[in-house]
Amino acid sequence: MSDSSEHQDHCHSPETDKPQAHCGSESDQVPNMANQHAFFLVGDQHLFLVHMGNAWMDCHRYQMIMEISLPDHARQTWMEHRNRHPNDWYIVGNLETNKLQIPQFQLGTVRSFDASIWMGFPTTEGSEHWPWANEPTIVSNIKVKVERVVYYRRLDFSQDYPRTASYILFGKGKEAHLNHIPVKQPDFDHVLTLAEAPAWLPPELLEVSVPVNFPSVPAIPGGHSCHEALYQTEPVGPGREFVQYSGFGPGRQIDIAHTVFFGTYPFNSSKPGEPWRPCESE
Repeated sequence: MSDSSEHQDHCHSPETDKPQAHCGSESDQVPNMANQHAFFLVGDQHLFLVHMGNAWMDCHRYQMIMEISLPDHARQTWMEHRNRHPNDWYIVGNLETNKLQIPQFQLGTVRSFDASIWMGFPTTEGSEHWPWANEPTIVSNIKVKVERVVYYRRLDFSQDYPRTASYILFGKGKEAHLNHIPVKQPDFDHVLTLAEAPAWLPPELLEVSVPVNFPSVPAIPGGHSCHEALYQTEPVGPGREFVQYSGFGPGRQIDIAHTVFFGTYPFNSSKPGEPWRPCESE
């Protein structure tokens, strides 16, 4: 990923959506560029990575969740650091020397990769493709083992926004998390952790992940009459909420413990703190 103010997609031209020559692609072939990727790190007994996607670079137009394991020393160092910074979030990023394609995880051709762990948005100038390039690490140069891919999808810009705020519910054992389902620009990234796995969901379904939606929360704050509106604060947060399972049926209780991350960047091509333009009528 890149934090360049140019927001240049190095595999696609935003204006023409045609592959660029320097990608090495044939004119009729879509790009599949290897790059560095940022993943939110969540969990306690069971660790998961949630891909930090964006809609303006082709190689990051994926939503993906993986169960992973870390070396013992890395896990302990990260958890001790997190205990001292409970309101911050952490990312795992593959190293510049180990660039990857997201589809490789789904194919199972990547079972481990070299990575480091960082906290929060970088405060220093990064490289062209990696904003954390010059940022101090929490843990450096470790081997991350991929246990399994929990959820995988390519963004499809032909899809419309759902009527209500929709998320992927996933986890293992007593631990459960939510990841917002993004559609296209404008949209947002949102990762939350529940107080416990909901009793109404069988453990097997929690492990493979299921879609849930908040029936009282619109997917777009201005409603479907305004596709340019965008939540600037999280639409749901810590506390008791009710969701529908697979888009129908009764409201089912969940208890959200804390927000891991909410943001409109880097999913949208605007900097942190720069809101997406509102509807002209607003």
